[in-house]
Amino acid sequence: MQILSEVNSHVGTRLDLAAVLGLSISTLNTIVSQRSEIEIRYLCCGPSFRKECKSLKTSPMEKLEIIPSAWLKQVRTANTIDGPCLKERLYV
Repeated sequence: MQILSEVNSHVGTRLDLAAVLGLSISTLNTIVSQRSEIEIRYLCCGPSFRKECKSLKTSPMEKLEIIPSAWLKQVRTANTIDGPCLKERLYV
């Protein structure tokens, strides 16, 4: 909200304002483009609002993902990995 109030009161270009605030211009433009969402969250939750965190999704076939990675570790350790070896393993 402080950045948005600076944007409202600043006279000059956004590039100048980004330099004053120590932000990249793309970050400042992103904040300005999300103004309405930021204001709604601020009104709802106050100054301590947070953006929702993305959660890590796990695969339903987790055991099947372990097999190729274990094989790849084994081949890399033996230092015998090459293109034809990978193609053969992937297409079998």
